[in-house]
Amino acid sequence: MILFLSNADTELLALRVAVEGLPAGFPPVRAANPATLGRLPSLDGVRVVILRLLGGAQAWPDHFENLRELCAERRIAFLAFGGEAVPDAELTVASTVPSATITEAFGYLVQGGVSNLEHLLRFVADTVLLEGFGFEPAV
Repeated sequence: MILFLSNADTELLALRVAVEGLPAGFPPVRAANPATLGRLPSLDGVRVVILRLLGGAQAWPDHFENLRELCAERRIAFLAFGGEAVPDAELTVASTVPSATITEAFGYLVQGGVSNLEHLLRFVADTVLLEGFGFEPAV
């Protein structure tokens, strides 16, 4: 399962549509706004966490570090991104995948839109989970 957390509600709405375009057999995708969660989300069955925080780690001060540590303990890939048009160095360092993967994945988020979110999920599934669904570059 891929857990996508974003404090941008418009991104979560676009993600809902993007998931509809994923092929059969694609890992399930669960999404939430971390600001509306009273606690850390369940990581049962989760293989990848994608976290997008407009405002950086300070946007979720009570849980960011705990989520990162829990992902590390459970060997869950953790990809963290800020909401600006340039990478957030603190979130890049906190991520547990190579920085080149973070850089490429960030391109999909910067470009935005349903198609880019779909291909972000495909990119993560293929490069992090080694699935093989195929993906297009961000446009």
